[in-house]
Amino acid sequence: MSTYPAMSTRSTLAFLATILLAAAAGAQMPRRTGALTARDVSIPGRSHAAFIIAQDGKAAAEIVIPEDAIPSTRAAAKLLKDYFGVMSGGSFYITQGLKDAGKRPRILVGFPEDEVSRSEEYMILARGTNELVVTGQGTRGTLYGASALLEYLGCGFWTRGNETVPEKKTLSIPAGMKRRSAPVFEYRQPLGNPTYSREWRSKVAINGDMWMLWAESTPEMGGAFHMSMGQWAYGIPRKELKDKHPQWMAWHRDSKSRTDAALCLSNTELLEQVVANIKADHARHPENIYYNLSFGDTDVICQCDDCSKLVRQEGNASGLVIYAANYVARKIAAECPDARVMVLGFWITATPPRSMRLEPNVHITCAKLRDFNKPPSGDAGYTASIREWSKRADGNVFIWDYSCNFRNYISPTPYIDMMGPTFREYAQWGVRGVMSQMSMNPLTDFIDLRCWIFAKLMWNPFQDEWKLIDQWCDGACGAGAPYMKEWLRYQKRRIRGKYFGPYMPDTCTSFDAADILKGYELFQQALEATRDDARTHRQIRKQYTTIVVPMLQRYNLDIAKKARLSRKTIPPRAELFKIFESNIAEFEVREWQGFAEGRGYNKFIEDLRNDTWYRQ
Repeated sequence: MSTYPAMSTRSTLAFLATILLAAAAGAQMPRRTGALTARDVSIPGRSHAAFIIAQDGKAAAEIVIPEDAIPSTRAAAKLLKDYFGVMSGGSFYITQGLKDAGKRPRILVGFPEDEVSRSEEYMILARGTNELVVTGQGTRGTLYGASALLEYLGCGFWTRGNETVPEKKTLSIPAGMKRRSAPVFEYRQPLGNPTYSREWRSKVAINGDMWMLWAESTPEMGGAFHMSMGQWAYGIPRKELKDKHPQWMAWHRDSKSRTDAALCLSNTELLEQVVANIKADHARHPENIYYNLSFGDTDVICQCDDCSKLVRQEGNASGLVIYAANYVARKIAAECPDARVMVLGFWITATPPRSMRLEPNVHITCAKLRDFNKPPSGDAGYTASIREWSKRADGNVFIWDYSCNFRNYISPTPYIDMMGPTFREYAQWGVRGVMSQMSMNPLTDFIDLRCWIFAKLMWNPFQDEWKLIDQWCDGACGAGAPYMKEWLRYQKRRIRGKYFGPYMPDTCTSFDAADILKGYELFQQALEATRDDARTHRQIRKQYTTIVVPMLQRYNLDIAKKARLSRKTIPPRAELFKIFESNIAEFEVREWQGFAEGRGYNKFIEDLRNDTWYRQ
């Protein structure tokens, strides 16, 4: 796969100029995948003629799939069949093979097209009035094309359990219309609660399934881009091997003892075991591509003579982990040509080694706890690190990004709009993919919007993020949308120029009591506006938790006093607790999903009831 290093200032400016010229011409923005730069093709078609899918509530076209259709092509055809039926009221049928197709206009799903060749690319093409092509590259492209067609026809897949499907007795596509699109980023995964739905992930083109546990992608959903950005060395348990292989554990010079907090990465016996583990797994599961070899969340490294020598030579701990990764990569290259060793550039390994280059089958994931209120270029050290890693890894760079406040998953975290500037910079730097660590808790601040806009901007980061935010609010929140839009914009105005990172102690550092009361009022208006619509009212109630929690945290600190001085009416604290606990039950929050890093439901509630949260 072709890749490219970080862009020079001149090439970046030229690239941005191309984008502006394309926009001025009314064309789609250019997209990047690796070293390739290409345009999405978008031809509107002829207004005077149309391919008719349904007319007057009856099916006017037949869905046809290849005789040897793969499971995901069958799933794409069924998706169209089901939604066409719901939208128009007609009964649609799927025919397998062209020879059995009737004489009606045909919707050809999953038939190969030579011009569709880029990874996960899809194409929707109305060949006159008798043939509509929906196809794509690989196991997922056709599925993505089917979802894109439904979105073109007015469907909205806002989050699992919240969709809009318009009623249209007549469904049509302009004759000659052509859409061909491929994602900018190869690997796309927001690690958040809504993504624990295979079906929803496929509808919005999220292709990563790292740590998805019971929700791994299936053949019907096109499989997944298998990623492993984990920490530690692949297949090496920590404490289980401490007694059996103590020499594999890190040596601590002062205590003159071994510790299971890290590994001795210069130990060839250990590295040979990692090699054996990867070869065995890849033989059983050839679809698994990435195998991690990294330090954990620790600054502990082995201090034996060999490890210390490597660290001195390369200037930092990344030299030690790259030495180990290169050793393993060379050993697996011949037998497992598709396998890659993934190293995490984080904390003590954020800076590349002084002189080592990465083997072609060693890739790097860069991670940085940074200011959410700035794009990556706002951190000069992070920018330099990514650029240097890209040179050492021949462009094979991925990102472990963040989109939550680890101190409190529920409180307002106004970072959503920064995904646009952030992902545009990653695209310009040649980053191949992004995993964004969010939260498994369904009550996390606007978690549904976070995952949806991540998916949209990962496919094409050269979109207006606020237009996307407004689109989601309109579709997901209905009559409550104006109040949600106002709240999201209000938060951004209030934190402008302030630091907002992933470990904010509580809302006091970002918002005063008047701000929290403003949010509370806007949510009351949104709840009232949607009370007659169950779908959007439920979405507002879910998001409402994000203002209820800071109200509870600060009720006795400054909220009640500010409300009294401002002559605003708020409910007693006990009533807010009831709302919070009711939402926990309704949205089935589990203890393991957490409310903050290291805090489950019981501890979170204890801190709220005892008024101790804001002091931490």
